[in-house]
Amino acid sequence: MPAGVVIVGGGLAGLSAAVRLTSEGFNVTIFEKRPYWGGRVSSFPDPVTGWEIDNGPHLITGAYEYTRQFLQTIGSASKIDFQPHLQTVYFDPEKGKASLRSVSLPGNLSLMAGLLKFRFLRLKDKLGILKALQRLGRLNESPELDFFTADAWLIRQKQTTAARRYFWDVLCLAALNAPPGLVSFLQFFRVLKKSFGAEKEKARLGFANAGFQDVFAGPAEAFLRKRGAGLYKKETVLNLEIQNNRAFALQLKGRKLSDFDALVLAVPPHALEKMIPKNFIQQLTVNRIRFHPIVSVHLYLKTELFPEKFLAFIGGTCQWIFNMNAIRSSKYWEGIWYSVVISGAEEEAKLPKDTIVSQIFSDFQKIQPGWKPSDVLHIRVIKELSATAPGSPGAEAGRPSQKTAFKNIFLAGGWTRTGLPDTIESAVLSGELAAKEVIAQSQKV
Repeated sequence: MPAGVVIVGGGLAGLSAAVRLTSEGFNVTIFEKRPYWGGRVSSFPDPVTGWEIDNGPHLITGAYEYTRQFLQTIGSASKIDFQPHLQTVYFDPEKGKASLRSVSLPGNLSLMAGLLKFRFLRLKDKLGILKALQRLGRLNESPELDFFTADAWLIRQKQTTAARRYFWDVLCLAALNAPPGLVSFLQFFRVLKKSFGAEKEKARLGFANAGFQDVFAGPAEAFLRKRGAGLYKKETVLNLEIQNNRAFALQLKGRKLSDFDALVLAVPPHALEKMIPKNFIQQLTVNRIRFHPIVSVHLYLKTELFPEKFLAFIGGTCQWIFNMNAIRSSKYWEGIWYSVVISGAEEEAKLPKDTIVSQIFSDFQKIQPGWKPSDVLHIRVIKELSATAPGSPGAEAGRPSQKTAFKNIFLAGGWTRTGLPDTIESAVLSGELAAKEVIAQSQKV
């Protein structure tokens, strides 16, 4: 009889663990306190327009191998459209638009050739970036890389102000949800190594052509139900009962569950602290982890602001502006849907929504002089206050592994030790790693 596994948390990490375990024949039950699956990668219908709004437009890159395999397994890989080559369109209020596009050459030569054609940078800036990337290619990962910032590394590489403004800082914010001065070089190194290595396809960007519910949560739920998994939303686990170094019971609202062999806790650190008895929490070696916010603003306009799928906006409140009509290749409601993303939004998250919107309007007027706020049909502001743990210097050592000091308790989550920064890819991988630990434990019994 396959072992019974309980998973607490129905975000990507929990769903990833469940998909792997059910595929291996385990009986799986998932509890999620929210009324939806997907966690930080979820979507919901806007009550005014009816469009499926994501809690933040997340890009998938070609380097997300575990995420792509996960989507292949649950049958939704076709819902991510990848660029043929890496291409990012920039907008600078002082310089207009410019495109950074890799070309058809082997390996990272494609990016190098693309950089040489990028008109926002001088030859000195471009050569400095290329030299830094070459040095990075010769660098091996080591624990020491976690004890200084990405900013410190860029200073050592003598990167120019323009190289920082149009390449490094944009990349760091997009990948790690924080500027180079706040993240450890180790996490930045991992992003760069995976994305700009020998395989040029890994640098490509992928866009979800449907809402996250239809890309991730819905297909995962269908996959799991087909294999007999128990899925329970709006179920809060209040605490665990631990004896003899094992979890033997879960206390839910109104009932207790004790019929399980293994327990995967796929929840953030603050939820663990509420769930685990105080005299046991230290054994999980979960240190305080700081999460950074992302602010997303969805705007529906009467007229087109720009035709491209997305812009990297330089020097404003907006950082990324996504043309959702172009990305999802369909018309929504009565106008054109644009989604603005502000990463590392420590200050913006504290502002009133009206203030954020006013700043975005100012940026829109720079893209299209003469644009007026009266062009807006509808606005929705979303503040994801605990979006990602970008990894400050020294934080890597505090990330717990999936295997814990308890015989049958395992952890999952993008914030755990995966060898990746806290991203969609890290969340999916953490579920895989937790599932492998469960499988290994079951083979010992």
